[in-house]
Amino acid sequence: MDKLLEMLCGLLDEELERQETVVAVARAQGVAARAYDVDALQAKNAALETLALQAEAAVGGREAVVAQVATGYGLGKQEQTLSAIIEHVESPWSERLVYFQERLGATLRESRSLVESNMAFMQRSSSKIGSSLSMLVPAADPNGDRYDAGGRELAMAGGEPAFLDQKG
Repeated sequence: MDKLLEMLCGLLDEELERQETVVAVARAQGVAARAYDVDALQAKNAALETLALQAEAAVGGREAVVAQVATGYGLGKQEQTLSAIIEHVESPWSERLVYFQERLGATLRESRSLVESNMAFMQRSSSKIGSSLSMLVPAADPNGDRYDAGGRELAMAGGEPAFLDQKG
C-alpha cells in the first residue's frame, strides 16, 4: 500500500506544480492584457491551453491510483475520494495527502479568481474597442449601400452634404 500512496503523492505533486504554473501564466496573461501586448497574450493563451490539456490527460491516471488505494482500504465506489482516503490512512501519509489537498484547493481558487478577473478585463476592453471603432466608422446609409462593386462611394441622392449653407 505504501507504494500506491507514494505514487498518489507523486501524481498530486505533479498536479500541484502544474496548477501553480497555471497561476503564474494567468498572472502574466493579465499583465499582457492590461499592456495590450497581443503577442504576449497569445503566447500566454497557448501556454494555458497546453497546461489544460496536460491536466486533463493526467486525470485518468490519478483517478486509477485513487481507486486502487480506496479499494485497498476497503472503501466503496462512492468513497473513492482524497478526503475519504485521508480519513483511513495512517501518518505520515494522511499529513502528506492533507497538504496536497489544501495546496491544490488554494491554488485552484487563486487560478479561478485570476482567470475570471482576466476574462472580465478582456471583455470590458473588447467592448470599449468595439464602441470606439463604431464611432470611427460612418453610419450606414439608411437608403442602401454607400459603395459600388469597385469600392467607389456612390453619389448621395440629395447631393453631397453642404459644409456651408446657401448664404455662405
